[in-house]
Amino acid sequence: KLSAKRAKGNAPAKSKPTRGTLYLHQNRLWGCQRLDSKTKDLRFAYCPAVDAPELNSVLFAVTNVGAFKTIELTLLAMPPPVGSVPRPLDLWSELPDNLPLANDLRYFGKEARDAFASHMNQRTSATAMFEVAGVSFRKGALRQCLEAGVARGAKGMVKADVGNEHDEHAKKIVVMGKHVGFVPRALAETIAEGDCEVLVIKEWTARATGSPKYTMKVRAGKS
Repeated sequence: KLSAKRAKGNAPAKSKPTRGTLYLHQNRLWGCQRLDSKTKDLRFAYCPAVDAPELNSVLFAVTNVGAFKTIELTLLAMPPPVGSVPRPLDLWSELPDNLPLANDLRYFGKEARDAFASHMNQRTSATAMFEVAGVSFRKGALRQCLEAGVARGAKGMVKADVGNEHDEHAKKIVVMGKHVGFVPRALAETIAEGDCEVLVIKEWTARATGSPKYTMKVRAGKS
């Protein structure tokens, strides 16, 4: 009984989900500013949750389940509250450490970020932004791109990966003539072949293994 009580006492408390709202208006993503308690900088954050006046103003909702907090984030198609600040849509797709985001947004898990980006792609322009898949198998090509100075704004190509044994609809990303990865399988049929633009290319080190890892995100046209 004593050990059971101790185990129960050590279990993390389950708090109610935090609810927040962002706004899509005039092809921009709108949120609020929050003061960072450590740096005293203003950071982009979600606004307090509101009840949507009309059901069709709710574009989508994404839930991020973290170790200590669960956040339910809703995107509304309506003018934002007075005092809100805009953010270019493509910035959401970049790596969090490049952006002055409030911690609740900075530490959104990959699954929640991908879900948000996927919904945004469907709701906005004729282009889509996504993280290149399969980069762990193309480390040499990515390293060569970085050494050659490839950075944000560099041009690449989306091409059909003819003869792919695993997926007949596979499309590859080519930068500087080097195959650096693939369009994610879930998006392959919706992404057009042709030009693409590099948004993020980064090398980082995995803490567990100390080995280099790579991330690349691009913008490409929809089919």
